[in-house]
Amino acid sequence: MKKHSQKKLAIALALLTFAANSLPAAPDAQVRQPTLDSEGRFWVYRNGATHPKMPFSPYGWMSDATNLSQIIQLDLESRDHPNTVTKTSPPERDRCIRVKVTWGDATWVSIAFISGPDKPAWWGDSNTGRYYNLGALPQKKLVFYARGDKGGEVIKAQIGALGDKPFGDSLANAIVSDDLKLTQDWTRFEVDLKDAPPSELGKICNGFGVVAELASQSGSPGETQFYIDDVYFQ
Repeated sequence: MKKHSQKKLAIALALLTFAANSLPAAPDAQVRQPTLDSEGRFWVYRNGATHPKMPFSPYGWMSDATNLSQIIQLDLESRDHPNTVTKTSPPERDRCIRVKVTWGDATWVSIAFISGPDKPAWWGDSNTGRYYNLGALPQKKLVFYARGDKGGEVIKAQIGALGDKPFGDSLANAIVSDDLKLTQDWTRFEVDLKDAPPSELGKICNGFGVVAELASQSGSPGETQFYIDDVYFQ
């Protein structure tokens, strides 16, 4: 090979290496900082014109049965007695989340709110997802309100369920609450994040989720229905 050809090849390789090193890593490039309101809250679900787009979408349906569309009903715009404990200005529309589980052959169900993208549904298997850095939250806790349709329904809240995926949550282990027994009245619940190292909260794609287990419900119900409202981090 002639010297000038070798020189051109060396320059081309150097430029290619520089360009490759200049590109940000795809996962890190898609880590977002939470947008906090004046009271330091990062909203996951809130109704009203002032509510920004939901950072996590509830497309992550899971169960030990396969007919998910027959098992789970999810309504993000339910008008069935939404929470009025949290007051906002200006006033919001009266809406909440309704979850109805028709058990059939299922023994557990889970709905994960994931940062997506949701079309097609992203589950942490590729580096095309989006994440939120929750490591700098002032109080490091999740707050939400819930109630049961009849009272006695039991659920769990979870964060970081996609930690076992190659490009999922940065949490080594998902944060899961204790059993939460619901009444017919809206109740405020908190999930503490302080035990998780800040570095493990740096890339969260499953920001919220609810789990219901048939064995935890009172009696042997064919259906379990509950409501969620005003979900936020602090």
